[in-house]
Amino acid sequence: MNSRSILSRMGIPRAYQHCTFEAFKLPAAPDISGLVEQIKAAAEAQKWIILASPTTGIGKTHLACAALARAWWVNRQKGEASYRFHSVRRLGLDLDMAGVGLSEVLDKVLTDEDFGGTLHSVLFDELGREPERARQKMECIIDECHQKNVQLIATSNLSSADFRELYDPPI
Repeated sequence: MNSRSILSRMGIPRAYQHCTFEAFKLPAAPDISGLVEQIKAAAEAQKWIILASPTTGIGKTHLACAALARAWWVNRQKGEASYRFHSVRRLGLDLDMAGVGLSEVLDKVLTDEDFGGTLHSVLFDELGREPERARQKMECIIDECHQKNVQLIATSNLSSADFRELYDPPI
């Protein structure tokens, strides 16, 4: 199976399937190679990665997709092959649906039928974009990631302070 089909099965949108740490370039930016190396090391070590900034177009999703793909690449030899990308905008609509229970949501978001079992890593793109009514379920998902030792990678267009206010103490 080629890498593009693996990335598709992870749910990474086609527009981000080319994203690698080596391909990351930010025009007119100060040297951020140290930051990129920190994110790469965190991905390889299955640590949580939160990329939050209100500035759009700076590569948060690119780096997050590169981190998810890197985590898969490094850990696949251990038999850890369950990785998934979720757009919070799309996921938020599902979370907001009336009558959808928490256990059903957790199964949908943190279980991978393609790879089998609970995910090893999950990427939430645009965390903070979910409807207010869905936020409590999102907090439960984040807590479940912590409880089950699932690596969480997230991007957000919130400021770091706003992000902490919404998701502390879960994150």
